[in-house]
Amino acid sequence: MSAPTAPAAGPGILRERTPERTWELVAPRMPAYGITRVAELTGLDTIGMPVYMAVRPLGHTMCVSQGKGTTRLNARISAVMEAIEIFLCERFHPADTFVATAAELDLPYSTTEVTPTEQSVVSDRFPMPWVPATSLGDGARLAVPLHSVALDGICDDTWRPRTVFASSNGLAAGNSLAEATVHALLEVVERYSSAGMARTPIRQRRVIDLTTLPDCWSRDLIEHVQDDGFWVEVVECSAVPGTSAFAVFLWRPDMPSIYAGSGCHVLPEPALQRALTEAVQSRMSVVSGLRDDLGTVGYRGVRRPAAPPAVEPTHTWADVATPVAGTTASTERLLDWLTDQVSAMTRRPVLRVDLTPPGEPFAVCKVVAPGLPELHHEANEELPRVPEPADLERS
Repeated sequence: MSAPTAPAAGPGILRERTPERTWELVAPRMPAYGITRVAELTGLDTIGMPVYMAVRPLGHTMCVSQGKGTTRLNARISAVMEAIEIFLCERFHPADTFVATAAELDLPYSTTEVTPTEQSVVSDRFPMPWVPATSLGDGARLAVPLHSVALDGICDDTWRPRTVFASSNGLAAGNSLAEATVHALLEVVERYSSAGMARTPIRQRRVIDLTTLPDCWSRDLIEHVQDDGFWVEVVECSAVPGTSAFAVFLWRPDMPSIYAGSGCHVLPEPALQRALTEAVQSRMSVVSGLRDDLGTVGYRGVRRPAAPPAVEPTHTWADVATPVAGTTASTERLLDWLTDQVSAMTRRPVLRVDLTPPGEPFAVCKVVAPGLPELHHEANEELPRVPEPADLERS
């Protein structure tokens, strides 16, 4: 089966170059970032939505990165750029790293507002390594914890206390630094929004009536996978004013697990599209078995397929699809607007670390937004459909 035809370019794409031009510039740079192979995974599943992988045999955290998209070219670019992003974070050891306490730095945020690990010892008086960062609101030079940016899975005999949660949340690439920052900030908002949903009891969520979706690529793909025997659930989970966020859950009897994806955008239809494509890619990760971070739970944890508990839709698409003014503005103006929305909510600065190597035809950055924590679990499941008991207690 083949997925629906890709949507035409429009204001929801948020890219400054055509995919063809981006690939022309990026493809020759793959060897510099240890990428030895790019392969298509689409045909391993019956859905037909393009999914690719990029392989880095010498990766310090993961050797395989996946990318998805509405076209094969978009999925290929997505996989390659994710591999480049991870490469840069694995080797992030800036010369201007310094050790201090947050109290000494007199920061406009608390270290506890940058997602701490379980059993973290972090506090405003705990000395830890920091790196310079730029405040997006006013351009001020501030600092963020080194380990909120760096990703390195290389083990040595050095003991390190647990501080902040190291993840790729807020890590993004783009054709320009502003474009990369917009996508990084949208991902931070997405993770915060989906974390709130994951702590909400199932029957209290904003479940969308799929028959009310407008004519769009996402509706076509949902109908496509439903015809292929899938159960699909869409939950609206927007949590930051001016943004639209969704979570999508997929299940079919041939594989017992529920696969999830989330997406965020300033427009509702692209947000839903991102969530849907991520859910499909999540299933593909288990079908292919190629990702380094896959454990055995997805294969051995459930022996007997059980249909997810049915939840009646509570909202129509019209209830949640509120367009946002200014979405046709330039990337720079959209970034300023998004930054203002987040800072107005958190009363904290939005911080960026530029990871772009000199002379590259693309940009990579990491965005840290104190006050917008993400959900993290020790297990494989990043976005569980059923809340953990501890999450319900915190909600």
